Amino acid sequence: MAAVDMLNITVFGKGGHGAMPHKTVDPVVLAAQYVLALQTIVSRSLPTTENAVVTVGAIQGGTVGNIVPDQVELRLTIRSFSKETRQLILDRIKTIGNNLALAAGLDSTRLPVYELLDMSIPSVYNDPDLGMRLRRLLSRQLGDSAIAPVAPVMIGEDFGVYGQTAERIPSYIMWLGTVAPERKKRASSGAIELPSLHSPRFAPDYLPAINGAVRLMSLSVLELLQAN
Repeated sequence: MAAVDMLNITVFGKGGHGAMPHKTVDPVVLAAQYVLALQTIVSRSLPTTENAVVTVGAIQGGTVGNIVPDQVELRLTIRSFSKETRQLILDRIKTIGNNLALAAGLDSTRLPVYELLDMSIPSVYNDPDLGMRLRRLLSRQLGDSAIAPVAPVMIGEDFGVYGQTAERIPSYIMWLGTVAPERKKRASSGAIELPSLHSPRFAPDYLPAINGAVRLMSLSVLELLQAN
């Protein structure tokens, strides 16, 4: 799972009457250019083998259609897998924003303000040796069909903090299947749609899921309590 950063950006301009835009520096237009330019970071500044996401999830600015406002707020989420990629993205966001503001005619006192929120989490690192040990155990106890690898995803997870503390205790995150085989088969055929995790319609088959989770965790803990 990816590292997550949330970033708020205030784009400034020079407000005025909407009928006389030549006497303003329109932050709405500037913000629109900025949003599009941000999409080039992943596609043009990162190697094609490096995955990342820069999403502008909210734009807030202005009050009515005939007034050019003084500023526009952008709210972003940034996803990355490596520290180097994360820093490159943050640097490029500022470089692009500052230079667009200067190109629009603003001086250095009206450059965008960047607020990195205090809620960043690192990417999840699964210890390979620990993972192989658990895989051998679960294959032996539950069968090979009970285990499936999961490709990296850009979803963030606080679990990423484990294993990256000063103690460097190995960690490994496992996903638990919560859909009964018959429902999964119907979903694969298109007969039903399975809601996603954050959907209000999310409805796991809780009895087998809870029982399976208890067994999974119990087997794993008992294995790890044994001497290597």
